[in-house]
Amino acid sequence: MGSFVAWHYAGTWPSTVNQLVLIGSATTAQGKPELLGTLKSIYSLQSMTYDWVKAFQYSCFYNVTAADKWYTETILYESMLADVAVLNQAVKKIVAVSQANADELVPRITAPTLIIHGASDVMFNLADAEGLLKLLQDGTLVTVSEAGHSVQWEPHGARRVAELIAPLPKRHAGLVKKFQASTVEVGEGEFGGGVLA
Repeated sequence: MGSFVAWHYAGTWPSTVNQLVLIGSATTAQGKPELLGTLKSIYSLQSMTYDWVKAFQYSCFYNVTAADKWYTETILYESMLADVAVLNQAVKKIVAVSQANADELVPRITAPTLIIHGASDVMFNLADAEGLLKLLQDGTLVTVSEAGHSVQWEPHGARRVAELIAPLPKRHAGLVKKFQASTVEVGEGEFGGGVLA
């Protein structure tokens, strides 16, 4: 869900984004009945249930047994803390993102964008990532073998993501100081607005 929020933000306020990394992303979840069914199943929950959280989060792995037990337990524990009403609203927004939204917003992204795709992602396939890439002004797509939707959760996927993003902070080391010293107007939009300070 986070990558949808990220590209939506970057397309709405392109001048505020200097670099963008999208992991397990696509232009829309529409047209994917199995994924939509999984996402919409949150609507019937009154509270987070362990079985739902485990099934959903484990589906993001290629090989959940390769991850350390403490790590998977932490993911489940943190997910159980989520407010079901907030998650419900977030899912409704993600489900509503259409191809038309992507066609309008993604080409407005001016920041160099790295798309990291897990070769065994069950939510979005390579064609989905390629569709996103085609809309970008300055995009790069990297596929990580033996990785699922959340590439960074797989031990070798985490190492590969770290390798890919390691040069990014060095390239823009001065941006943090510049950002801390200024206020950025982000305007009003679908996801709110206001001022980032």
